[in-house]
Amino acid sequence: MTGNAKATWADVLVVGSGIAGCSAAFAAARAGANVLVATKATRPENAATHWAQGGIAVTRDKPESLRASFATKIEVEVEGPIDGERAAEVGADIVLLDNCSPAEVERGVELLPDEVLAEASGGIEIEDVPVYTETGVDVISMGSLTHSARSLDFSFRTGRGRFDS
Repeated sequence: MTGNAKATWADVLVVGSGIAGCSAAFAAARAGANVLVATKATRPENAATHWAQGGIAVTRDKPESLRASFATKIEVEVEGPIDGERAAEVGADIVLLDNCSPAEVERGVELLPDEVLAEASGGIEIEDVPVYTETGVDVISMGSLTHSARSLDFSFRTGRGRFDS
């Protein structure tokens, strides 16, 4: 593999993030499959679906019989409140409002049904948490907790084991 690619395991590989690809991915996920969607777009705004009428254009049929388990959840990452509302309409259980301002997150929460969880993520720092908690969002995710954390290198070797040289 080249570049930033890494080995990934999935039950179902969907090639393309257009209407058909998203529909297939949702159906497979609802049936309990671990789904990976491969798209040629390097950024969401470069994908054809971004420009399609309706934005997140996936099937509106939500047969509950396809849900394999009460633990099967579908999370959709969106870039704004309106796309979050559309994701909920087509069956998302969790809507991740990515790189949205607190005002956009608050509007997104208002547009979601009560049974859909709202998550805010992207560019949120620890000092931003109080203002995001006031938006009504259910979950606040901060990559800065892990990608900015200092590492500590230590060992449990005592110098008395068979693997010590």
